[in-house]
Amino acid sequence: MLRLIATTLSSPFGSSRWVRGLSVVPLLLIACGAPESPQPEPAPPSGLEDRSHFPERALRDEPFDVLHYRVALDLDETTKSLDGQARIELRAEEEVASVALDAESYEVRAARAGGVELAFRHEDGTLSVELAEPLAAGETLVLEVDYGATGLDVDGSAYGMAASYDLGLDFKAETDRNPELVNTLSFPEGARHWYPSVDHPSDRATFEVLATVREDWRVLSNGRLVGITEGARPGTRTHHWRLDEPHPTYLSVLVAGPYEVIEERHGDIPVNHWVYPRDVPDADRSFHKTVAMLAFFDEEYGVPYPWNKYDQVTIPGIGGGAESTTATVLGESTIHDERAEQDFPSHGLVAHEAAHHWWGNLVSYRDWGETWLSESFATWSEYRWHAEELGPDEAAENMRRKRESYLRQSRTVLRPIVSNRWIRPNDNFDSHTYPKGAALIHFLRHITGEEAFHASIQHFLETHAFQPVDTEDFIAAFAEASGQDIRWFVDQWLRRPGHPVLEIGTAWADGEVEMRVRQVQTPAASLGAVPDAYRAPLSVRVVTDAGAETHPFELEAREQTVRFPAADRPRYVRFDADDVLMGEIRFEKTLAEWTAQIEDDDSVGRRRAAVALGEIGSVEARGVLRRVAAEDAFWSVRQAAVAGLDPEDAADHESLVAAATGDPKSDVRTEALARLGGAADPDFLIARFREDSSYRAQAAAITALAETGADAARAVIEEAAAMASPRDIVARAAREALAGN
Repeated sequence: MLRLIATTLSSPFGSSRWVRGLSVVPLLLIACGAPESPQPEPAPPSGLEDRSHFPERALRDEPFDVLHYRVALDLDETTKSLDGQARIELRAEEEVASVALDAESYEVRAARAGGVELAFRHEDGTLSVELAEPLAAGETLVLEVDYGATGLDVDGSAYGMAASYDLGLDFKAETDRNPELVNTLSFPEGARHWYPSVDHPSDRATFEVLATVREDWRVLSNGRLVGITEGARPGTRTHHWRLDEPHPTYLSVLVAGPYEVIEERHGDIPVNHWVYPRDVPDADRSFHKTVAMLAFFDEEYGVPYPWNKYDQVTIPGIGGGAESTTATVLGESTIHDERAEQDFPSHGLVAHEAAHHWWGNLVSYRDWGETWLSESFATWSEYRWHAEELGPDEAAENMRRKRESYLRQSRTVLRPIVSNRWIRPNDNFDSHTYPKGAALIHFLRHITGEEAFHASIQHFLETHAFQPVDTEDFIAAFAEASGQDIRWFVDQWLRRPGHPVLEIGTAWADGEVEMRVRQVQTPAASLGAVPDAYRAPLSVRVVTDAGAETHPFELEAREQTVRFPAADRPRYVRFDADDVLMGEIRFEKTLAEWTAQIEDDDSVGRRRAAVALGEIGSVEARGVLRRVAAEDAFWSVRQAAVAGLDPEDAADHESLVAAATGDPKSDVRTEALARLGGAADPDFLIARFREDSSYRAQAAAITALAETGADAARAVIEEAAAMASPRDIVARAAREALAGN
């Protein structure tokens, strides 16, 4: 649901998270897409946080089903108060004598049904209402609850979120960046903090809001705007929004403030962008691809956009986005100036949140342990959008970084993607669910074939539209639509933790390549039943002077040896030629083999070779890297080559200076400045800080400048500490530099 952004100097996509690579010499460790640069080996398995001991959660099962919420709120920003009434229409699934609702952060004043006052108890976050007469199975009831609060301010850390996360409803004061406004964050269990509800994803209901706010504000919520009327208090207006299709409570939203609305359309569907008045000139830069994304996802999923409109609204206090049905909430940093586009493009984030309107909104997970059916698919959809818009090289780089984001977390956390064990719902929203899940969907598409995959996800969405779902529904959809049984894949890759760690070596003799593969991941049951051996249909490409041949290969045993024909000694062998495996690969090759691979493989293979040559680190290897850093067509390969150079070597130093000044891609310039570090001339770094168009490159120059210890450094660093930049990246680098001196 919530997609937070982790800012790093080396990420080409503002919403991406990535991890530095691991030093394995003479073997290469890759996340099926090579790592950035050396760092220590991962912690041993004994250092992992094994979540198999977390409490087992049973599915929440209420004796009634909520059909509709009608929430009327009078919001006074001067006192941070709300005065509310919730009308909750419910139907009994069995005889019901009392109704229990989630309700926190406000005082419940009264409860009624049919005009009759009802006894209630409100404690420990639960509102229990005694009905005047038991409700028989199938009967309906409209329960009215009056409630209110003054000085409303929810501490997110008390509910498993960051202290800065404004769970529930929050009044935002005016700052230099944002106007005064009100917004909600209902994910994961925030709805209960602004209206009484069954605050759980399995319960879907239609929803309407009547929000009374100051008359110069606009209000956004789910569904359609029914109308605007004069409010009961002087100087206020009441905005009435209604969603006529059922959705879960965590997708409910309310935002009010002095917004400007930029209007577009996707066919007959309004697509609007709600931004601060000051951000109107820059808003199109972030949002202008939204309509194209919706059209692409219509085709990708085989299901047209299923809602009556799509809004995006910016708020302070979050760094990513939180989809809500028909109205995505995005952090204000989504909008940026023209300079920042090269460093912090918003299109991956916008695509992710738009995709949720199928994955998470049209179908929603039945419980928090099934979040992959929302977040993994939305994250995979970012990858698919990159492939559509930017082509295969950029898409492969996007997927590589997703895998490495998971691998970084896998060093400290061990858990299945699909699990009924957690302490807080937010435990399920991490790099296992987002990037690992996306990588596994990419792998599943390869296993089943594109046609069967798309037929199956279309069938899944159509069959379960506006319903809660679980992984068993997903398995059934594949069987029904394509005849393929994917249970083995789900059970091994999604319901068990870990990933394969492979050690590979090859030899050539008598017209054959012999490939030896060992799976060396720790399979101990105490670590949550990591598989002893993974099963994975892959491919191997054998490249000789006569050409290249690709051979299918089934990974299936703890140790196995396979052979492929090759009349001549291979120039190199490419394992996982389709770039689909989620795992770590340690492939032993010679300098000559890596050099051959970097000359003519695809961008994924060339990058892997660049990292390997950097790991080798010899004079010959670095000579190849200098050429690649200057000549390779794809920026990510050049970046990996730059990362493998030695700033203390004169020739390498010259190459790094050339990359830092002349490469057209900010990622490469940033990497070169970081690699130079304190070995660079201080005047050169000062010039890069003043002249480079990239905020991230400027930040890298400041960090390197501090490492030089030059007398002139401090004044420039202090200047940088006062500089405004997206996500405060330059000033933050300067503050860290000053703190270290």
